[in-house]
Amino acid sequence: MRNPRVRFRLNKSLDKKMGVAFLLHSKAGVSFGDKILKDHPRLKTARETTNNKKRKGLVDSYVDLFYRKQQKQLEQTKEKFQRQWDKTAEAFFEASGKLFNNHPWPSGEYIGYVSIFDCNPRFLENKTFQVFWKYPRGVVSVSAHEMLHFIFYDFIGKYISKEKVSEGGLWQLSEVFNTFALAEPAFVKVTKDRRPTLYRDLAFLTSQLYPLWKETRKAQPFLSSCFKNLSDYHRERG
Repeated sequence: MRNPRVRFRLNKSLDKKMGVAFLLHSKAGVSFGDKILKDHPRLKTARETTNNKKRKGLVDSYVDLFYRKQQKQLEQTKEKFQRQWDKTAEAFFEASGKLFNNHPWPSGEYIGYVSIFDCNPRFLENKTFQVFWKYPRGVVSVSAHEMLHFIFYDFIGKYISKEKVSEGGLWQLSEVFNTFALAEPAFVKVTKDRRPTLYRDLAFLTSQLYPLWKETRKAQPFLSSCFKNLSDYHRERG
C-alpha cells in the first residue's frame, strides 16, 4: 500500500477506557498512574479506591467534565496536530523507507487520538494510537515513535524468525530499536528531538545493543543479528 495518512481525532470514550487502565499501571520503571495524577490530581480518589466500578465511574465523570470545559482547546489541538504531522509526514516516510528497505506499510486505520492523559499507548491491531495533548516533545515525536512500532511489528512478522523471544522481550526490543532509529539524523530532522525517550529499565538492554546498532543502522541486519544472539543480549526483568 502507499504511505498511509495519519488522521487526528478526538475520542472521549477511549480516554475514559485508557484513564481507568493506566491509573494502576506501571511498566519498565514508569508509573503511568503517577503521570496521570501529575496532570489530573483530582483522580487521586479514583486511583486509591479498591472498587473497580467506583474507579470507572469517577474516571468517566472526570473525563466528561474535562471535555466539556476544554472542548474548544481540544478541537484546536487536534487541528494543530494534523497540520504539524502533515508538514513532516513526507520526510518521516522517506526516512522509515530507508530504515526498513521500503517494506510496505501494513493496512490499518492510522488514527492519532488526542488524549488528555500522558500515556500514549498504541494499538497494533488497528494501527491507532493516542498522543497527549500537551506532550512537551510535540505530536511529531510521539507519532513517529508509534508509527515505527506499526511497521516494526509487521516487518518482524514477515521477515524475522522470532521463536526464541517472548512477547515481553519483543516489546523491549521494539522500544530500544525506536530509541536508536529516532536518534538518527534523518529522524531528528523530522522530530527535532535529539534525545528520544526510553523506559528507565531498558537502559541495560540499550547499552548492550548499541554497538550492534552502530554496525548496521538498518532494520534487517540489526534485527537479524539481535535474534541470532538473543541469549547474549536479552534478559527478562519482572
